[in-house]
Amino acid sequence: MNQVDEKFQSSLQTAKMILDKLIFDKVGIEYDIKPEYSRWQNKWGFTILIDVDVDKCNPSSPTYNTEYDSYLYDIENKVNGALRYVQLQNIFNGILFDYWNDKFTESQIDDLNVKLYTELENLYNVRNDEIQDSETYYWLYKSDSESPYMRVEGLGNPVEVQDEETGEYKKFYKCSELADLMLKIYRESPMEWDYEDIVCQ
Repeated sequence: MNQVDEKFQSSLQTAKMILDKLIFDKVGIEYDIKPEYSRWQNKWGFTILIDVDVDKCNPSSPTYNTEYDSYLYDIENKVNGALRYVQLQNIFNGILFDYWNDKFTESQIDDLNVKLYTELENLYNVRNDEIQDSETYYWLYKSDSESPYMRVEGLGNPVEVQDEETGEYKKFYKCSELADLMLKIYRESPMEWDYEDIVCQ
């Protein structure tokens, strides 16, 4: 197994020092540096792991931070630029994102799902467990690389129930009706993220 040599350790320390000073300390972004060995290139490099505060990026959250949000969306170019100052850009492998502190945002997603289930029950006389079986819900998509992009997605299928006497399956509503309803509920919510319809996909 290849061991990290002193030269690479020194490079990591230099990278952390310059990134702290020029990038991450400015807006309080939490991050870690992960050393990685490539047997194909026969050399060490490093990946940066960034902890993204979800509620700080949510425009409808009381803790939304415009500076923090906008700063993150160009973070890889900023990191590359800082590393060029100390000639370490060639051992930088990229950025991965992890997400935390999403309590407020997840409560908003829960509210969307409660509203959706109530509407479907009232409009089409379907049961809660039948909606769950159709895997219909909203969720928050979070990218793990390139940029910390988030959006709300609506997904699912029409409730379909088998008639006990005939054995035939009945759909209680169409894909288009479900998609329209989910979009309507989202637009009426306070959330401001992009929305993507992936119903019946």
